[in-house]
Amino acid sequence: MSVVTELSQRIENGVFPAGMRLPSEPLLATQLGVSRATLREALRSLESEGRLRRTWGSGTYVAGRRRLSNSLDLNFGVTEAIRAAGMEPGTQHAQHWLEPVSSGEGVRLGLEPGQDVLIVERVRTAARQWCALATSCRVGWSALRRASAMRCCIIPSTTF
Repeated sequence: MSVVTELSQRIENGVFPAGMRLPSEPLLATQLGVSRATLREALRSLESEGRLRRTWGSGTYVAGRRRLSNSLDLNFGVTEAIRAAGMEPGTQHAQHWLEPVSSGEGVRLGLEPGQDVLIVERVRTAARQWCALATSCRVGWSALRRASAMRCCIIPSTTF
């Protein structure tokens, strides 16, 4: 069994509960029967997955909740990223309004300055915990149709 797997199982089974400081690296390496270099690589891997948090001078702690990871090289949806992390996506504090587009934004969007756009703003959640503030901009007649349709479905907190 790999060191990453062993540590992951200990976290999942509550042997290392959320917020717990792990034993020192020399002690943990001895307990697992591996070198410190092997242990450090496993800890780095679990930290990059968001399972552990390392604080210089303090130690390594089990994360309270997993971080959502993403790559800026890829176009991804927040909902897909949350689901990929094994959590339930949701939305809170959603609101929308019509707003005239500024001249700078209009150029980027290919619109005339002052043309109405629908702004939708909401807090995205992962496992009922806030994780992102999302703002979307919709243009054209379809935006106005969506505004009337969305009044019922996004003003209250809803789960998508």
